[in-house]
Amino acid sequence: PGHVLYPNPVGEAEGKKAKAQGRELVIALTHLGLSQDQSLAANSSSIDVIVGGHTHSKLTKASFVKNKLGKNIPIVQAWAHGLAVGTLLLDVKEGGAGVEVVEYKLHEVGAPLAADEEMTDFVAKSADKRNQNFAINWGEIIGETKTPMTGYVAGLPVSRSSCWGYHVATAARRAVNASLGIHISNFEGVYKAPGPITYADLADNFPHVRKYGDQGWEIATVFMSGYKLKPFLMWISRRGYGVTFSGMGYKQLDDKATYRIAFPAELALAIKTSFPAYRKYLQGLKYTGKFYWPVMVEYLKEHSPINCK
Repeated sequence: PGHVLYPNPVGEAEGKKAKAQGRELVIALTHLGLSQDQSLAANSSSIDVIVGGHTHSKLTKASFVKNKLGKNIPIVQAWAHGLAVGTLLLDVKEGGAGVEVVEYKLHEVGAPLAADEEMTDFVAKSADKRNQNFAINWGEIIGETKTPMTGYVAGLPVSRSSCWGYHVATAARRAVNASLGIHISNFEGVYKAPGPITYADLADNFPHVRKYGDQGWEIATVFMSGYKLKPFLMWISRRGYGVTFSGMGYKQLDDKATYRIAFPAELALAIKTSFPAYRKYLQGLKYTGKFYWPVMVEYLKEHSPINCK
């Protein structure tokens, strides 16, 4: 953690510094969201172009905002999660006279293209290597779900809290014999309609690893008293991450009792690095050596088909 400042004055100051050093073009690479990018442009006199993110806006045309000098500042954003690649061709006028967008395009990665023989062979060999590394066939059907595997569609989450998320939290909780399982929908990947589930579907739906070879994120646990657990659950529920709980039902927490909590290890890392005031809740944190994808495989084998009953 450091000293956090508002983006508009920071952008203006850094842009002016770059121009004072002789730079003719200043491009701001942001993760503010489209509306904040527009505010950044409007309150700047030194930024020439903004390449943004965060809101997953599918900008098929550049958005222009007049800055403090009356110049049109182009803002571009290439959708979300690798769904498109943007190309931007600029004409930079000499002496800081301005910037003209000559061409801006979004190239959707799902668009039909003629197959390239060399690349097709490379993908096939990579798939074989992947299957050997994980000792599993990613296309093998391991279960069925009658409820959607919630996730992202066109870069946006379909559901903040879901039946599927409850089952993910339940699988983690049962795998480590915890009192409470926590699942966060913002960590989900690709949405999938009800039907057969393959190992690849599990990986696509919860597509995170800490290092190459891991089978998903590791499950972490921590013991908390009911007295500490109450404010922790209230805090994480208010963060807007799409939290789903499994295990406690509607029972009142006993302040003096001790509860074991299961959650993705990456959540612990996020708390440690971004929310230092809440590190106190992670005292005694343990990494279980169990990972989400194989845990979900075992859960599916036992409980398939997955439904909301």
